[in-house]
Amino acid sequence: MPAVAIYRVSVSGDNHSYVQWTECEGNTPPPRLINSRLRTIVFEAQGTTAVLNSISKSAAATIEMIGVANPNCSGTGNDESLTTTTTIAITTTAAPTTTTTLAPATISLGYNVSSALTACGASPSNYYARNGYGLDNGTQLFTNSGLTTFAPNGYYSNGTNYAIITYAGILADKASCLGATTTTTTTTTTTTTTAAPTTTTTTTTVAPTTTTTTTAAPTTTTAAPTTTTTTAAPTTTTTTAAPTTTTTTTTAGPTTTTTPPTSTLYVYAKDEGAAGNLILYAGVNGAAGTTIYDEGLDGNMPGVICGLIYTFTATLAPGDTVTFSTSANCVMAGDDSNTCPSPTGSGTTFTTAYMVAGQNYVALGLNSSLFL
Repeated sequence: MPAVAIYRVSVSGDNHSYVQWTECEGNTPPPRLINSRLRTIVFEAQGTTAVLNSISKSAAATIEMIGVANPNCSGTGNDESLTTTTTIAITTTAAPTTTTTLAPATISLGYNVSSALTACGASPSNYYARNGYGLDNGTQLFTNSGLTTFAPNGYYSNGTNYAIITYAGILADKASCLGATTTTTTTTTTTTTTAAPTTTTTTTTVAPTTTTTTTAAPTTTTAAPTTTTTTAAPTTTTTTAAPTTTTTTTTAGPTTTTTPPTSTLYVYAKDEGAAGNLILYAGVNGAAGTTIYDEGLDGNMPGVICGLIYTFTATLAPGDTVTFSTSANCVMAGDDSNTCPSPTGSGTTFTTAYMVAGQNYVALGLNSSLFL
């Protein structure tokens, strides 16, 4: 069984620190922030003294061991004394110990493995988190009330907002469902009309022929002879041609519009050093680096787990690369995954592989105590 104690971690003045530890059961909860508004946090963690323990914090925070816990993970032990002074009072009593365990939070969420828009409209199911947590960045989501099985990667929504899980059930990139988008496919249909053949009709009409014969009666005269006259009517022919009609049809070809694909890059990091105020830069395709994480503003980087610290959301394109560096030129190692490598060797920068369409990952292992 592990050695377990009750610890108090505090900051003073305007200082702040992220605090993380290993629980009696071996679980590691998300880092907790203490600052001028919440100066002290008390918790049970694996360890034996204020020096020998599983607690990760910045130099601005102090650790006090204020009690001893049961190594069988059943709750705090009989030697606990949570006082507000620096004096540790240890009392031994034979009375039984009563431990109150807060029930996990039940969160009703819609889910889709690849679409935020679909998750926003999906039928909700129950998921679980530690007491007091909800649909927020940093919340660790589980599928069982015992908090032992991480929720699968994908999009989760309460119908108003959504967030994504890419590692260890931890929610990130919370945003409004009003900004969720989907992909629409357009089909173009082309219709061709062929004109019927042209028919020409010619009609010829012949008028009837009329012949008139006139015979004069015989006349007897002495001086003049008899005269006979025949007159034929003229023949008339009429031809009428029907008009010819020609129809021409022109069909335009289809128009196709293509939306270029985009790439999203999730950046994970872990600093095994002790230096403070470290700044992490990122430059796209060889350009000068810009600040993506500043410990002076964002708090210390994760030091126990490989945590998600930044996301390039659909701002990159397939074929792009990103180069990372630090303000202190400390030792850096990288990997195109979500598992931080050990910061060994002599490298102080890391360049990703070429981006692909959709989701990409990079993990950085840093040691801010080693400079080159």
